[in-house]
Amino acid sequence: MQKKPQSRLLLVSGTGDSPKLAESIYRELRDSYQMRDSVQILTPRRPDKVDVNIIKNRTYPLVVGMFQDSETRVDVGRNELLDEIRGKHIAIIKYMYTPKRFPHMHVNDHMQEVKALLDVIKHTDTLKRTLVAPYLPYLRSHSNEKYEKRGFYQYDSLTDMVESFSRKGLDGIICIDPHSDKIVEKGREYSINVNVIDPFQSSSHINPYKLGLNSTAEKVLLQLQPFLEHFIRKKEELKDKKFVFISLDGGTERRTEQFLINGGLGWDDIMYMVKLRDSLGKPIFSIKGFSKINESSLDKNSVYILPDDIIDSGGSAEGVARLLKSKGVKQVELWCTHAVVPDRKKIEDLTQLDKILTLDTILHENPEEIHIEYLNASSHLLAAEIFKAHMRLEEERSTV
Repeated sequence: MQKKPQSRLLLVSGTGDSPKLAESIYRELRDSYQMRDSVQILTPRRPDKVDVNIIKNRTYPLVVGMFQDSETRVDVGRNELLDEIRGKHIAIIKYMYTPKRFPHMHVNDHMQEVKALLDVIKHTDTLKRTLVAPYLPYLRSHSNEKYEKRGFYQYDSLTDMVESFSRKGLDGIICIDPHSDKIVEKGREYSINVNVIDPFQSSSHINPYKLGLNSTAEKVLLQLQPFLEHFIRKKEELKDKKFVFISLDGGTERRTEQFLINGGLGWDDIMYMVKLRDSLGKPIFSIKGFSKINESSLDKNSVYILPDDIIDSGGSAEGVARLLKSKGVKQVELWCTHAVVPDRKKIEDLTQLDKILTLDTILHENPEEIHIEYLNASSHLLAAEIFKAHMRLEEERSTV
């Protein structure tokens, strides 16, 4: 049995749906990872739940929300700082994008809320400050160097985000499948440890003893491979069907190949595609010449699956599906980590994709109306990574 952590982990939730996510992670850490009373949770009050006559002094509770003009508000009294927050590893649990569910909260507001929380937490000593975000925004500028060679310049949102977090005292970030791996490199540059979670992984390479698991090991490990577990179930349900995985472009090639291997399939079960036009318009796809599966060998009754990290407008996935459907293919699905979908109308207008399977990293109202099916796995994935980060902190402290 793993030694009980000596230091305390405190989960501090943001606004919106974040308290529900924090509660799920808390239960997972307390029970499955046997942290028991070594993990605690602090849910801030909303401004409208605070007595307007309460005196602003050391007894004031932690309050997170907005003023009436939508300016970010985070307040806390000294007592709560000293009694609840001081001396602990602080993990801020925060949905960073909440389309339609909380229309007054935009990505920039969520970012500001995190910085505001860090700003008040700095008034007491803590062991570590970690942001836990299912979906991490501000990564679109990862291709700046490529575009600058063309004479095109773009706001470097990635660097700006990491710089501002560093100034506010953030030590770590835990996120699921970020749009760019450059966040890890940039975090290292600013002494922020970035832990990235791959939801397409197989948990067969995870040592359950490192996670403090015993009787719960089998159940928890299955929860840490959500896409693979879904695929295993789907193969069992559709025993008479063949499955083909599609590499959309060079960016998804490694992900697709690894998932293919984890799923027990072979090189005859993957199709490689290339994007012929890179612009703001609709992309045009073609099957690569070396691909074992090509236009002459398409099995029209197979299920074709596109693994990817994100769907925005759905243009790329729809373009591939359109090409395949024109050749008689009947079933094309997109399996992605994040359904960003800022414009629901664009997704509603997709006619070629049969399903969008995604993690619950971004929550949409009435997801079935935009062909979305959720895999509820974010809390499981984040809990495992939080536990590992906390145990690394324990090891570092024990060697000092």
